[in-house]
Amino acid sequence: MKKFLIILSIILFSLSISTCMDPISIGDGWWREYEDNCACDIAGGPINGCDCGDCDGNGCNCTLWDNCGCTPMPPCNPRFCNCMDLYGECNCGHDNPNNGCYGYNPCECDDGNPNCDCDNKLYCDCNNGCNCTAPITCNCTDTNKDNCDCNGIDCQCALIPTNPPSFTWGFAATRNTLIDTSVFLTENGEVWVWGFRGSGQQGNGTMAIGETRAPARVMGLPKIVHVTGSAYSLAAIDIDGNVWGWGQNLHGATGISQIGTINSPEQVPIPVKVDQLAAGEYFMIARGIDGTVWVWGHDNFGQMGQRNSIITNRNNPIQVTGIGNVRLIGASYEGAFAINNDNKVFVWGRNASGSLGLPGDLNGNYLIERRPTPTESTALSGYASQIEYIAGGYRHGHALLNNGDIIAWGENNRIARSGTGWTHNPIFIQIPSPLAGEKWASLHSRFISTVAITNMGRVFTWGSEGYNVGGASVILRATNVTDLGGGKHNVLFARGNNLFGAGYAAGHKFIEPLPAPRPWTAERLNINF
Repeated sequence: MKKFLIILSIILFSLSISTCMDPISIGDGWWREYEDNCACDIAGGPINGCDCGDCDGNGCNCTLWDNCGCTPMPPCNPRFCNCMDLYGECNCGHDNPNNGCYGYNPCECDDGNPNCDCDNKLYCDCNNGCNCTAPITCNCTDTNKDNCDCNGIDCQCALIPTNPPSFTWGFAATRNTLIDTSVFLTENGEVWVWGFRGSGQQGNGTMAIGETRAPARVMGLPKIVHVTGSAYSLAAIDIDGNVWGWGQNLHGATGISQIGTINSPEQVPIPVKVDQLAAGEYFMIARGIDGTVWVWGHDNFGQMGQRNSIITNRNNPIQVTGIGNVRLIGASYEGAFAINNDNKVFVWGRNASGSLGLPGDLNGNYLIERRPTPTESTALSGYASQIEYIAGGYRHGHALLNNGDIIAWGENNRIARSGTGWTHNPIFIQIPSPLAGEKWASLHSRFISTVAITNMGRVFTWGSEGYNVGGASVILRATNVTDLGGGKHNVLFARGNNLFGAGYAAGHKFIEPLPAPRPWTAERLNINF
């Protein structure tokens, strides 16, 4: 049975460990497409004849994109979310004994094993410590969050993407910078698009589709686990970790060499599998599963991170070097963030008003704002070990911490701070009149404003933008919300099985031709998949 929870909630389910199941037919969580759902006896091979090809006499042989669930597993201990976890084991990177969980794992679990220390991972095998990518029996006692020493072999503890796609199954509102286009990811991995589709956004081989046309599926894609978009282009990660791009190819934002619009999805030539993807105005940034970082698109403010004084747009991905092994990436409107395993935050691109966490100014000095060389932000590195999501817009940046706090930096009117001026040193965004145990749970930092949801399902906005999506202070906008996302000037949000929208309404991105801006109290969108 599915139950929609707070953003990125884990779907409740019950699974017998003695049954092998088809991963394509389950669809109870986005990570499940990486699983083989094979229950194995760690000591003696298959249980009850259940052998999905990943079990042998040595126990579980867990290879990349193929986690094998092992027994015995301690049960979940539901305190707040009343949830059962994957195979009944624990998936609890952010356990809060008082108020339940928040962040990416809204499931209260008692792992019962001190060796299980995967605070920044989505998959935690509480029988053996951290699962590793090495195809060996992994018996880790190492408490290192990013690597574990499995039988003397160092291996990366990141079988599942460390930054989960920004959707809940069934009602996926992605975080993006699309201007007049809406994009949606369905439960079975299909991408649907509506609104403005005048430069290949529909991905059906035709450049222009009328914006009043009904939402339509993007054809020619494999099963997708994450989708996002820059101003007029889209990008997606498929089940195998490949990246696809289509839409307007201005400045190379699709990652495809062809000039003009890309009217059908094409695979972006990245030499590694990818598990994270974020979009700026006209550029993309991706993290490879090996910890490398790749960028493509506009370079007017040094978004490509190539230490170049001459603007060089990139139609194909190029690696950003000198930043270490990266665990988390993020994009601002014209800049980028990368947090490495040494808990250093590297930034590059546009630093208007200190929006990259570096000293800056308010005067639009191009030489000060343009930062093509990846540089550590010492102001942000102090929070690096706690950051679960990082992003920004024009003249501001925000990050969600694993204790349920939000930090912000940049121009005052973008970060709910009174007076004129700016700061590159983070401040905390407070929840007005918080409920008992209320914490921030998810965040979407956009153009010149920000929207966030709490673990109590309340949505707040702040920033200098109008259209009902900003605010000089932190403003309560909606309650009983289970998921949210949106584009440059709008927000999409879910209440259970119903999808709603608020903000700038041009381009028919809310389906109905309502006058702008669309209020938060408007009826649900007239859309079904």
